[in-house]
Amino acid sequence: MRKTAEQQRAALYQGRLDLDERTQDPRVVSLTHMIRAVTDWQLSPPLFTLLFAVFISLVVELGIVLAFDTVTLSMRPALAVQHREEVMTEAMMAEMNGTAEREGLRHRDAMDRVRKGGERIGERARAAATNQRDDQREAA
Repeated sequence: MRKTAEQQRAALYQGRLDLDERTQDPRVVSLTHMIRAVTDWQLSPPLFTLLFAVFISLVVELGIVLAFDTVTLSMRPALAVQHREEVMTEAMMAEMNGTAEREGLRHRDAMDRVRKGGERIGERARAAATNQRDDQREAA
């Protein structure tokens, strides 16, 4: 018994999984025999298990891709409407900001004209007051 266990351990270390009874599942062995009978391919149970795992992985990945595409295609109209609304909102905001900026510039220009006009009137009033004082001094 000990000799058999050591032989099995040595076989596992050498990579010979065909000799290990744990790799000889009856369902897998019968499937490999069926594959050999139908296609004449010789598959060991570990190789069959690896290929089956790869196949299942590919099927799961395909399912994920199909589900993502289905969800994307079903959401596309709603996303298109949402995108169109956001673009229109951004366009209106840009137009309003441009209008507000133009109005701000017009207001600033009008305020500058009023300020300059007020300064000119003030200068004229000071000049007139100075002239009036000079005339009063000359008359006195």
